[in-house]
Amino acid sequence: AQAAVNKLPAGAEKDRLQDLVNKAKDLLKKKEEAEKEQADAKKKVEDLFTDNKFDTLKGSTNQAAVDEAEAAVNKLPAGAEKDRLQDLVNKAKDLLKKKEEA
Repeated sequence: AQAAVNKLPAGAEKDRLQDLVNKAKDLLKKKEEAEKEQADAKKKVEDLFTDNKFDTLKGSTNQAAVDEAEAAVNKLPAGAEKDRLQDLVNKAKDLLKKKEEA
């Protein structure tokens, strides 16, 4: 689309179309950033656990790691994936508390 707009003669229509191209670029960038944040949060949360059963914490999981994972989840927009990750963070908190009490 950008290449086609570049070929147009200067004028109001070219400006209007350039604005639309710029908006599309911004939307794409925001979408890519949101996907990266979601992937980052997912990795941080899932890395707290030994496997995908999410019932055992890794030996290296500590409060700082849980806090970092939760901070990443808090940045996500509301939705099913955020809820799933928050549930896992809560589970990690409970498991860490039990581990510390043992």
